[in-house]
Amino acid sequence: MRPGRTVLLLLFLVLAAGGMASAVQYPVSDIRGGLPDVLASPAVTGTVTLTGIPAWYAPTDTVRIPRIPAGETGNSLLGTFLNRTPRKPSFPIPGGSAAPFPWTGLRYGSLSVTTHPSGATIFLDGGLAGRSPALLPRVSQGSHHVGFLLPGYLPDSRDVTVIAGLPTTLDVALVPEDTPQAEPVPDNGGLTRVDAAIAKYTNIERTARGLAALAWDSDLARVAVANSRDMRDRHYFSHVNPDGHDVFWRLGNAGYSWKEAGENIAFSARYQADADPDTVGRALVRVWMESLSHRENILAPYYTRTGIGTVFEHDTTLTPHGYIVTQLFSDKD
Repeated sequence: MRPGRTVLLLLFLVLAAGGMASAVQYPVSDIRGGLPDVLASPAVTGTVTLTGIPAWYAPTDTVRIPRIPAGETGNSLLGTFLNRTPRKPSFPIPGGSAAPFPWTGLRYGSLSVTTHPSGATIFLDGGLAGRSPALLPRVSQGSHHVGFLLPGYLPDSRDVTVIAGLPTTLDVALVPEDTPQAEPVPDNGGLTRVDAAIAKYTNIERTARGLAALAWDSDLARVAVANSRDMRDRHYFSHVNPDGHDVFWRLGNAGYSWKEAGENIAFSARYQADADPDTVGRALVRVWMESLSHRENILAPYYTRTGIGTVFEHDTTLTPHGYIVTQLFSDKD
């Protein structure tokens, strides 16, 4: 049965040979520091002077704009640049005059770094950048490598893409040096050593942030591995199978009761079938944590149980292939 409120985050993550992650983007209104919107009426031509912009936001205070179409807003031009939805403009500019205007030719963004526990030394592209938590207010647009060192914890690192004008956040749970191997999980017909590693690193992410560890649920695991096997055998990758059935149908069909439930899926061709299971499990959780919706599932405080099912497809001409994973969550007591 399916009582109460049900939660499903319908986003999936594909880990290709080189891996893939998406950076979190924030609404333009979150980064503009209260700068008012600008409405050009009539059209404005000439040099527009920037005012009230933080130093990290733009390296210069002026930008030449050949022509701003009548009725255009400064925020909508910036929104177009950042692929965001513009806000409603707030006041007009007299035609032809200079006025506050958010420049679209940005080169820097900010990077906020937090580790659990705090106090880790942060390295940005090999150079010392401070200790966590830290706000790096002026980081050039593009890809960067961020490393972390803290006595008693394994060295760690992340690759992050900074988008000019947008805040980027890194929130990393460091792994203690004495972390034991994952506890074996009951056989569910899949790659249980990888399943165990995923469960271990899921709980490291949770407990580092003060959340309760998830208990292993063999009933969830059987539903999870059946879904992973079905995606492999019928060559699809989706939360909804070719018959139109989603995770809630699968749980109900298995006789499982819940109030809250969620699902993460992934496939990865980065590792071979004989790769170290702990390495595979850690990599999968790491990339899920870099995706907002997958992260919300892993860190949801109302979940108490997890079940995981992993299978492997050797044929690289098929999709999905490599490690194919389903992780389920529930609040069953």
